[in-house]
Amino acid sequence: NCCAHESLHLFQDMKSSGIWPNITTLVGVLTACSDLAALGYGSSCHGYCVVHGYAVNTTICNALMDMYTKCGNLDVAKSVFDTMHKRDIVSWNTMMFG
Repeated sequence: NCCAHESLHLFQDMKSSGIWPNITTLVGVLTACSDLAALGYGSSCHGYCVVHGYAVNTTICNALMDMYTKCGNLDVAKSVFDTMHKRDIVSWNTMMFG
């Protein structure tokens, strides 16, 4: 997907410019990783989310689970689900249907 590749390149440019991502940016990056099945890049983004405190956000966790399920890493998706503080319908649907 051309747009997904471009999104990841723009994200790198943004970070290089010293601009830090917010939740919307991170969800977009994780969606691009899902579209491209870019597990390594998505895992790196997951690490960023953990270090910077975003991994407790339900929307971020849902995007992480979506990325991991689409990349075929169901164990990590389940781990994210299990550690969520608050689950919503998207959380449950992602775990049930990937």
